[in-house]
Amino acid sequence: MTDKKPDFRRLEHAATILMELLPGQARDLVIELADLQYKCPRWHIVVGSMLRLFEEGRNSDYSTEPHWAHDMHEPVKTTCEECEKEFLPERLGQIYCSQTCGEASTRTDEPEPEIVIPESSTSTDSTDGSSDTPASPTGESSLQEMLRESADEALKEIRTL
Repeated sequence: MTDKKPDFRRLEHAATILMELLPGQARDLVIELADLQYKCPRWHIVVGSMLRLFEEGRNSDYSTEPHWAHDMHEPVKTTCEECEKEFLPERLGQIYCSQTCGEASTRTDEPEPEIVIPESSTSTDSTDGSSDTPASPTGESSLQEMLRESADEALKEIRTL
């Protein structure tokens, strides 16, 4: 850090330029905070907001306005994180060269696990001779029966709408 004092006029001018890019409500909030509430230069609020984001670890989680994209410089070639080919990104933060590569990066070779609800019977499986869940007359466990009844009730509700 240098001992040179910052040029406060230039900082205020820079804050004004940055505020012009903000949506109206955000710009109005900075003006209100600086001019009315804290009675400080506007650059204090602009830089203070950036410092707060940094302190909270949110400085990499930024957002942009769509109209800013028109003012972007020429895109810089980047490498696709899936196929490792170079490409020119079409939007800010693009890491895959195509939708195919983006979808391929989320796929796994492992099959989806199958959910199996064990069926219980009237026979006694436990060592003390008691049955955990008696089977219904249709052979369904009470859980399956309960789920089926809930589904039937939901269908009735939908049909009445």
